[in-house]
Amino acid sequence: MSVVRVGATTLMAPADGGPAWTGDALVGDGEGRLRLDVVPARCDPHAVAEDKRGTFVPVYAVVDGEEQPVVYLPMPDELKAELFAYVSEACGWG
Repeated sequence: MSVVRVGATTLMAPADGGPAWTGDALVGDGEGRLRLDVVPARCDPHAVAEDKRGTFVPVYAVVDGEEQPVVYLPMPDELKAELFAYVSEACGWG
């Protein structure tokens, strides 16, 4: 299996301004983890407060040369809290 793309969400977007993380951005740490450089996708407080899907990360993979259906990975609670704190700071609310 190869992860070929990780899509942006309503809360986070690639720091390079692209619509998704691809290529070199998806080189893991050898332990199955990826580090995604992010910026807030939006800075309107109500969008964050009412968000229901921004912490479900769309992952696109290929297995044996065949594209697979997108899988939405939920963020662990600790990572959600870190993302919300980051968005608050980056958007100037905190």
